[in-house]
Amino acid sequence: MTNRNNATYLGKMIELIYTKHQNLFPFLNIFRKDIETLKFTPMGDDATAVIFLKEKKFHIIFNTDYIKRDNLTDEDILWTLCHEISHYILGHLTSEYEKKYSLFFRNFGYDCQVNSLLYNINRRKEINSLKGPNWENYGAFLKGEEEIPFFLLVPPPISKAKAKPDFAKSKLEKEQQEIILEFWFNNYSEEGLGLDEIFSYLENIIHVEDDQPVEENEKLLSEEELPESVIDFFKEINSRALNEQLIKSILEGENSKLFIDFDDVKLQKRRLNTLRSAIRESLFDSSENNSKMNEIQKNISVLPNISRKEALSVSGNYLPLYYSNRQFISKNKSSAIYIDFSYSTKAFHAEIAKLLSALKNEYKGKYYGFTTGIVEMTFKEITSGEYFSGGTDINPVYEHINQNRFEKALIITDGEFSVPSITAKAQIYAVLLGEDSSKKNFGKQPKKIWVING
Repeated sequence: MTNRNNATYLGKMIELIYTKHQNLFPFLNIFRKDIETLKFTPMGDDATAVIFLKEKKFHIIFNTDYIKRDNLTDEDILWTLCHEISHYILGHLTSEYEKKYSLFFRNFGYDCQVNSLLYNINRRKEINSLKGPNWENYGAFLKGEEEIPFFLLVPPPISKAKAKPDFAKSKLEKEQQEIILEFWFNNYSEEGLGLDEIFSYLENIIHVEDDQPVEENEKLLSEEELPESVIDFFKEINSRALNEQLIKSILEGENSKLFIDFDDVKLQKRRLNTLRSAIRESLFDSSENNSKMNEIQKNISVLPNISRKEALSVSGNYLPLYYSNRQFISKNKSSAIYIDFSYSTKAFHAEIAKLLSALKNEYKGKYYGFTTGIVEMTFKEITSGEYFSGGTDINPVYEHINQNRFEKALIITDGEFSVPSITAKAQIYAVLLGEDSSKKNFGKQPKKIWVING
């Protein structure tokens, strides 16, 4: 398990969103801007995490006993954090239901709605951290061994057709069987259920005395107390209803403001390959005859990286002892990447960070952000989203390149700046963002230009 502390572990969560769980992109701004503290401490077997707001910032304490008990991975912790934050996004802590139902009852209903949201955000694929012991309750409840159907907190891992025979064998009355099945499959459908519908169902399903009754003077959060990123998310998801149109926008990526369509694999792969080509061609020398071995290193390996020559050998039943591989190594001291973080490129900032995350092992050189000035940035700062903004001036970039005597530089920008008045004494390459990017503003300086969002 990764070593955990507030800054580095939060960065790990952000990196997982960028590189592996891109369906959680709607949560990115919250993780980048609105989690003030993330601590890990033993809290006993019952608690999962404690989360609270202070001055519009989240403070989260995660239970290490819970992590050990369920053997949680970093990915499980990420989904659990998104679950806890979703209660704020869905307005559960601003809801009048707080005054209507007991603590256990409303938390059960809230969890049903949150897990439905996450299930649909995840393209209706199983989420390990949601399943856990809740699914184990399925058989015990139907046998009458447990009173509360905790399996309703889990998206159905079986079809309704397969569940019906299980229910038919139970001691539940037929009407009760139908209500539970209807609620379970409706709540985790693409349309989802609003809280009115959820609690209406649960009133007919859960019959248990709660030792924590409704508190008449319980303080509800106001919208003014929520972080802006949560309010933006909240506006898209009404706390009373997860309707068909909303879920459709989540699944199909129609809502470009919050939900990016990461199922468009061909487009994403093309963008990634374009940036990879730009980095390799501009900052590396891939010529096999190049004498500068600090730029490219030939090596041999027992791992297959089959060339046409070796493929021919294999087809003739001859297995090579070694395969020739090429390992790209960046010229740290003589190259740099400059990223335009001006206001006009704001729509591309998350895209830039995501693409660079996928290529971070290929380029180990320096990163610089620029608007009308230059700031050196770590890779972590790029993925954290703490960017500055303003106008754009390419002249400071060229001056910086000359001062540092870089031999090569790759500039990622939308080209929205005035034609430079100076010349960089280096090989300049550029990646332009957007179909309408302006190539002419660069003049004749760049050796090659790629368009990444065309």
